[in-house]
Amino acid sequence: MSKKEMDKRAAKGLTLRASDKEGEKKTITGTPIVYDQKTVLRDWYGDYEEVIVAGAGKNTLSKDNNIRALAHHDSSQPLGSTKHGTLKLTETKTGIDCEIDPPDTSAGRDIVENIKRGDVDGMSFGFYVVRDRWTFSKDPQVKDLREILEFELLEVSPVTFPAYAQTSVGLRAVGADGMIAGEELARLARRAQMGTISDGDRIRAEKLLKEFSESFSSRSAAVEAEQPAAEEAAPVDDTPKVIDALEAQLLEAEIEELEKLEEIPA
Repeated sequence: MSKKEMDKRAAKGLTLRASDKEGEKKTITGTPIVYDQKTVLRDWYGDYEEVIVAGAGKNTLSKDNNIRALAHHDSSQPLGSTKHGTLKLTETKTGIDCEIDPPDTSAGRDIVENIKRGDVDGMSFGFYVVRDRWTFSKDPQVKDLREILEFELLEVSPVTFPAYAQTSVGLRAVGADGMIAGEELARLARRAQMGTISDGDRIRAEKLLKEFSESFSSRSAAVEAEQPAAEEAAPVDDTPKVIDALEAQLLEAEIEELEKLEEIPA
């Protein structure tokens, strides 16, 4: 079972409402969460589409949770909280809007000035996924789809660079000839990690893993033979790490299936 980690996603821009008079209250407003808008993300297993389904935030807003507003996801720079009424969150048909009453602190003044200047014009939010649904595509040209059905909102943040959960995929280092097979293997590995891989797909994944391992070993031997001893070290290739990770995912899925069978009464 993988460790539960907070996810972060980008959002629409934000605005600053402020009076021209000095000392008047300034309010930061924006839409940190947008419903029914597909976004292409990337993880260890390749590209996939993600969408937050309308109403996915209804439960988290109805609970007595103290959701925070932070500057740049930094807990040492608080801007507001729902508990004290300095952060207001409102769910609409299209997403969740926020209104922040920033404090008269260095963090509050800095974020207001940066928004006025246009240096900070994005929003991001941190959350846990409570329920989701995956649709795995059989067409290699169509990406897998993840629908977030419910999430627990932790914080919203005005940010310079809205954050997406993107990770480079080491399998892409295998080369152009292996790109298509690499993408297929990545998709199969994701299904193994989700526990939804079929016996046929498992056999296919094990075959691809074997081919990748043999291809990488041959390629590494050829590169070492061509490189002079004094030549600077080449950039690190993450392929072996990814192969090990994918093998571990397949093995973990097999173990979970065996454990389920052992739990069934004779």
